[in-house]
Amino acid sequence: MSKNERGFTFPEVIAAFAVFCLMAACLFPPFLHMLGQIKEAKQEMEAARFLYEKTEEWIFTGKVVEKEKKAGGATWTFQIKDNGRKACVKHEQNTTCVSLQQ
Repeated sequence: MSKNERGFTFPEVIAAFAVFCLMAACLFPPFLHMLGQIKEAKQEMEAARFLYEKTEEWIFTGKVVEKEKKAGGATWTFQIKDNGRKACVKHEQNTTCVSLQQ
């Protein structure tokens, strides 16, 4: 057994930590961007679900009881446009619409 097998030296630990920090700094911005995209996709999915539910309610009953939904800091607003030919949900700056055929 040689004398130099006691572990890592302090400069080696510092160099490994610097490499780790550099890798983390390079991967952090794409990770934050991905989290933002996931949040956006969840809001769009929730808007589509709300649009589907309220459109069905309007078609089958002829009225909509609640036209607004709030959850997780977001607000969705349901609207009937073009004399009942179009149903829309507005959320943030986006509007999702479907055509209705009666």
